[in-house]
Amino acid sequence: MRSDEHTFGTDGVELQFFHGHDVDEDEDGSTMFADEEASAESSSATALDAAKRAAVGVGARVLFYPKMAYKLVAGRPARGKASEEPSSSSATTLDAAKHAAVGMGARALFYPTLAYSLARYRLSSEFHWWNLIEGTHIYLGAVPFPSDVPRLHDLGVRDVVTLTEPYERLVPKSLYIKHKMENLVLPTTDYLYAPSKDDLCRAAAFIHSSGERGRKTYVHCKAGRARSATVVMCYLVRYKGMTAKEAYDHVRWCRPRVSLAPAQWQAVQDFEDFYRRPAGGSE
Repeated sequence: MRSDEHTFGTDGVELQFFHGHDVDEDEDGSTMFADEEASAESSSATALDAAKRAAVGVGARVLFYPKMAYKLVAGRPARGKASEEPSSSSATTLDAAKHAAVGMGARALFYPTLAYSLARYRLSSEFHWWNLIEGTHIYLGAVPFPSDVPRLHDLGVRDVVTLTEPYERLVPKSLYIKHKMENLVLPTTDYLYAPSKDDLCRAAAFIHSSGERGRKTYVHCKAGRARSATVVMCYLVRYKGMTAKEAYDHVRWCRPRVSLAPAQWQAVQDFEDFYRRPAGGSE
């Protein structure tokens, strides 16, 4: 059983996931499941493709009107000011409109994309809910379910960094308290946004403190591939002396699913610049 192979439960419902095959044998003892395995892989790929298309379709439908409204606002000059540069207040308004539109889409896509991740986890033995970042005390992964908390505790995790917004959290604070686990919560909008520099500094310091005390840390967002990965890369830059590129390559090697949005990658590079400046990095 993989360290991240577990039951998932919400509202008291548990779904047990197993990997493996029931194998029949010929009279000579040889196994006969090659065709069945190939058929299962084909069916799995078809199911995953259908789930992915469904999730994207839901997102496209939900985001259609917010995106249209944003484009109309962004593309329409103010009366009498067509030739002037956009004002600071206009830019702020547009940024807020964009953030709100992305936030709406992220909220609508949460359960469809979570279901897609669960389907991939169920159908692929190479798809892990979390991965150990080699050379560190960090597990990087997806949003934990309540049933994950004791499993993480058994792995030595005593500190959790949460990058999700309230609607994305499946574990109540009381459950972490029950297992004597500290939880640093830094809400960050999904898809296009990175944690602020202050939040990245707080998270990196929290992770470092955890390691100094001989504890392991679980860092997660929804899928464990962007927001949380950004934090782990910044930790590697600050406390392991890696460059932004080295940190990115290392995290990707440990968890191949990792994929940063441009703003998230820029945040890692800016974080590196901040701590590489002659006067930077002091705490």
